[in-house]
Amino acid sequence: IGLDYYFKEPIRDIQQKVFIEQMELAKKLDKPIIIHDRDAHEDILATLKKYRLPGVVHRFSGNAQMALELVKLGMYLGLGGAITFYSVRKTAEIIRQIPLDHFLIETDCPYAAPVPLKDQRCDSSMLSYVCQKIADIKGISVDEVIAVTNRNAKNLYRMH
Repeated sequence: IGLDYYFKEPIRDIQQKVFIEQMELAKKLDKPIIIHDRDAHEDILATLKKYRLPGVVHRFSGNAQMALELVKLGMYLGLGGAITFYSVRKTAEIIRQIPLDHFLIETDCPYAAPVPLKDQRCDSSMLSYVCQKIADIKGISVDEVIAVTNRNAKNLYRMH
């Protein structure tokens, strides 16, 4: 669920109305949320602050300040193949600053395959590149990245 302001349609008012309805449903059903945020950081953050539901911001693309705000709300930041792109320097700094227990790894299937597979259709077999990139940035082992993000996912989705 979320907001996508990249395209002009559907109009923002409609998206915001539906987003709030979906947030209310998630709250009623006691379910975690997976947030799609494209060019809508301020509105997403304001809504998340209002509802304070557990969840993840898929393919996180905000700045460090937003990342810190999301962490304060108990949200996870979704990291996928895009973190391996050479143009995503701000994300590397966020990965350095935020503790590993606030990240999930993910695909963005079928798009955003990691470097060096960027022109291929993305799938979960490529997650090792994401784990390696996180490990390199944080100066830890890939096994630690896998263990912590696996625990994070189990916590979020209540898979104990």
